[in-house]
Amino acid sequence: GGGQVYAALLPYTSRAEVTDVDVLVGPGVRAPRLGEGWRLLGQDPADGGWHTSRTGLRYRFRTLERAG
Repeated sequence: GGGQVYAALLPYTSRAEVTDVDVLVGPGVRAPRLGEGWRLLGQDPADGGWHTSRTGLRYRFRTLERAG
């Protein structure tokens, strides 16, 4: 499945383009959190807040790079 592919390729990744969506979902496969070992290169909105879609869904974009 998609989670297995993601996990298999993550060690070879040096950069990640992440879309955060502010929504609570049920159980299932989730992407791992990219925290320690990654640094933030940029985000949109720049202040770390959220965009809001026409339907009220909140989202934001982040670019992360593997540290070291």
